[in-house]
Amino acid sequence: MADETQKDPNTQPDQLGTQQPDKSAYEKYLDPARQTKKRNKLIAIILAVIILIILAVIIVVFALQKDDGIGTDSATVTPVEVCADEACFSQHFKACTPASFETVYEGDTVRFEVTGVQDVGCRTKLQYIASADTEVAGNEEMTCDMDNELDYKTATEAATTYPDDYECSGSMLELYEDLKANAVPLGDR
Repeated sequence: MADETQKDPNTQPDQLGTQQPDKSAYEKYLDPARQTKKRNKLIAIILAVIILIILAVIIVVFALQKDDGIGTDSATVTPVEVCADEACFSQHFKACTPASFETVYEGDTVRFEVTGVQDVGCRTKLQYIASADTEVAGNEEMTCDMDNELDYKTATEAATTYPDDYECSGSMLELYEDLKANAVPLGDR
């Protein structure tokens, strides 16, 4: 006769110490608590994927807006008006809108070009087009953030006299530094 006190391997004692049959794998699968945990985990994964997709779309939209949607610098897209006279260029310089103007200054042909607004002024490029000094013509240029509250001639004089104050850069800086170093004081003329 078999011992009735032998434990069935498929049973577990409950709180009262009586043997209860184990839940089958299928019953465990159907357990409501387990189903809720699985559902919550699935919802969390889906939400994370949706958030990542939204972030990717936002990044792409902002990147396209920054590049004007075609991947080029906005300065090359904006048309530059070629001014025929000083009045036209002065108007563009005051408004800091793209324009260019060529003029003769002390025997040299100089091109002025307003390229756009900067934090401290109006970004303007100066370039020697023709000069008695053949080494200078076409090779020397300078870009400065000029004070467009002044007229362009006064602003140019200020920028060439104090290039560091106007964040000037370019090959023309050395030319102006040489001219200043070799300048003859007014009293010695």
